[in-house]
Amino acid sequence: MKIRNVFASLASVFALAFGTAAVATTPIEPAAQATEVATQDGGDHVSDAAINAKVQSKLMALESAAQVTVETTGGVVTLTGEVPTHDAYIELERLARDTEGVVGVRNQLSVKEEAN
Repeated sequence: MKIRNVFASLASVFALAFGTAAVATTPIEPAAQATEVATQDGGDHVSDAAINAKVQSKLMALESAAQVTVETTGGVVTLTGEVPTHDAYIELERLARDTEGVVGVRNQLSVKEEAN
């Protein structure tokens, strides 16, 4: 009976040790992960998901983009939401347009009324 318990314990330890090692992965940033998935077919095509992730990554660093939504279809990025200034409106469109894989930008942002 004792030997059976020893073997059961050893089997549990090995299962936990090797099972955990098999599950462990290296974290990948969302933009890099989307690009990796998009280019697995071997082509130069950048998927909408990869483009979306790249544009969102660029905009996350900007306070003026806090209320902006990004959607990508067929390589065309649509920006919706509200920005504080006209300069932010122009800058966000430029950032989206300069992203790899973007074929067009539909800027549907609205500018909050600026105080004079």
